[in-house]
This record gives sequence, structure tokens and C-alpha cells, in this order.
Amino acid sequence: MTRFFSLFILLVLTWCNNTLFAQTTLLDFDALSVMDQSRLEKIVKEEAVESEGERGYVFFLYQNIPMAMQSDTTFDRMRIFAPIIEKDKLTPEQKDILLEANYHSALDGRYAVSEGFLMAVFIHPISPLTEEQVQSGLRQVAALVRNFGTTYSSDELSFGASADDSGQN
Repeated sequence: MTRFFSLFILLVLTWCNNTLFAQTTLLDFDALSVMDQSRLEKIVKEEAVESEGERGYVFFLYQNIPMAMQSDTTFDRMRIFAPIIEKDKLTPEQKDILLEANYHSALDGRYAVSEGFLMAVFIHPISPLTEEQVQSGLRQVAALVRNFGTTYSSDELSFGASADDSGQN
């Protein structure tokens, strides 16, 4: 049993070493740097048409959709969000569809309720974010706003049944 265990460990270590080496040779080392609040805000401002705000809170226009980004380095969290509709105007059927969409078609972006509004939101830890993930988060929030009332999708990908498949649209 000890010999088997030793061979297993050797195989795992060899595989890990080869995998890590292969990954580091293919990755862009600039992309490996840890995301911080300044870099995050710079990416959002470069993607936005207009932007204003202070460190930790930026209001901006992206794909003609008003959005905001809130970030907190103490907790290493950020969120990009956009209001969609007043919560009181949602029908019971829409609320059910939103819950299903959060599981099947909203992906990294989500529908959420805050301050009396239905919001499209992308929430993530700051430090592991890549520029591509921030850009994807922006696209997903915009898509969730655009697709509210139709596909309820973030456009990136869909898992499982859609609202159309279940007859709930």
C-alpha cells in the first residue's frame, strides 16, 4: 500500500508540475498581476462612454445603460450594477422567472433587489479579477438589463432550461 501511495503522489506531483509549467508558459504575465481598486476603476472608465465618481464609487454609462460600480478593498469585493424596474412593478410570474434565470441564464451576473429596485448586478472579489472578467461583467449587466422581459439572459451562455423552454416567459 505504501508503494502505491508513493507512486500516486509522484504521479500527482508530476502532473501538477507539468500543468503549472504549461499554464505559465502560455499566460501573459501582465495579466497575472493582482487586481486593485485603481486598476479596476481604470478599466471601467476606459469601457464607459462617460464616468464620474470618487474612489470606491463610480457612476458611468455603458452601452447606453446607466450603471454604477462600488468597490471595497477592506473586504476585497466589488459590484457593478444597473437599475431595471421598481420592485413593486414586478409580477409574481416575473419574480419566478428571475429566480430561474439566476440559475440558468444569468451566469456571473445576477438579478437582485435593492433599495426598492430590481437590479442587474455582477459581484466578485477584486484581487483575482482579470481585465477580461471585468469586461465580461459589464457586458453581462448590460445584457441582463436589455433582456429583462424577454430571455432574461446575460448573453454569455446558458445552462439548462430557459424561460422560453419552461413556458414561463
